[in-house]
Amino acid sequence: MRKEIVEIYRNVCLKYNKLLPAPIDKTDGAILQQFSQKISSLNADESRIGFMNQEMTVLLRTFLGKFVKARVIQSHQDLTTVPYSDAGNQLQDNILAVGLYTRTYMVDHTDDISPPVLARFFKSVRHFYTAVVAKMLAKFPFKGTVVCGLAFLNPSTRGDLPSSAITVVARR
Repeated sequence: MRKEIVEIYRNVCLKYNKLLPAPIDKTDGAILQQFSQKISSLNADESRIGFMNQEMTVLLRTFLGKFVKARVIQSHQDLTTVPYSDAGNQLQDNILAVGLYTRTYMVDHTDDISPPVLARFFKSVRHFYTAVVAKMLAKFPFKGTVVCGLAFLNPSTRGDLPSSAITVVARR
């Protein structure tokens, strides 16, 4: 999954690397750090499988928050149903998450970057975030009975689960 996200990101960046070379190189690490932190937390010494559903949801919410309006995300109990590809639900260019270095570069080079180039850049950023969320929804088992059932191994959610969740996992 991480490899696929990196590939999507690099394809988007290749188009605009001549325009914003330094910011894209520095932003690369910041974007991929989101995945690395979650993967590292699941690879801890103790068993973390009970936290997997929770971690997937946090990661999805993190990426949605980078380009989708907060009120749209909050209005959906199930994050997998957020209409993230609808342009009306996405953030404006001036608050779209592109990273501090990129934003600083754009401010410092306002005279050098034409509005059409900037518009294409933001369109590519939106495309990247949309592709990441689509890939996550396609590949992550958000509604998987086993992953949801294994939440009983998480002490903080153990009491909230019905007993049927445990029997579903036991039957598998």
